[in-house]
Amino acid sequence: MAEEWQTFESDELVSIYYRDIAEDLTEFKALTSVQVSPSALFNLLEDIVNVPNWMHNVEQVMIIKDISPEEKIVHTKFTGFWPVSPREMVTYSEIRQEKKASRITMHIKDIQHPEVLSQDRILMTDVKAAWHVSKDNEGQSRIEYQGYARPNGSLPHFLYRQAALSALQVSFYRLRDEVIKSKYQIPHPAIPND
Repeated sequence: MAEEWQTFESDELVSIYYRDIAEDLTEFKALTSVQVSPSALFNLLEDIVNVPNWMHNVEQVMIIKDISPEEKIVHTKFTGFWPVSPREMVTYSEIRQEKKASRITMHIKDIQHPEVLSQDRILMTDVKAAWHVSKDNEGQSRIEYQGYARPNGSLPHFLYRQAALSALQVSFYRLRDEVIKSKYQIPHPAIPND
């Protein structure tokens, strides 16, 4: 049932798209290009203390298990706002270099980890997402996020979709400001020859 991509916003800095892939499930995509190395994106994503400063509606991120430089189990808590209750997700992420596509991807999916869950939050499920980064001919990193998650609870789908699109838009503009900081311009251990 996946529909064609619809444009939420597109300008010279950030493009945000969405499409319904099931009756109550929307997939989101965001794109930007920044003059940084591919490592900078993954260094930023793994700076868990800083994530709430740039990723809109994220309250806290905790690494539950640091399996390897490429693999992590992460617990993310999202803030609530009227009428949306706070939510959380537990995910497994893996960074892979895709030689054919000459890009590096962090794949993310939800996993069961009930011992870290909160009583006062709604668990998001059916999480499937990816962060892609590749270099263009001008030396810029093309950063793309694509993913979806089932928010659960009694939240109307149209309200979730609008809130998620707005959060993604704010987050990608903030990402552009954060990823260029010098502390992220170091090699990432999962990315050889960056």
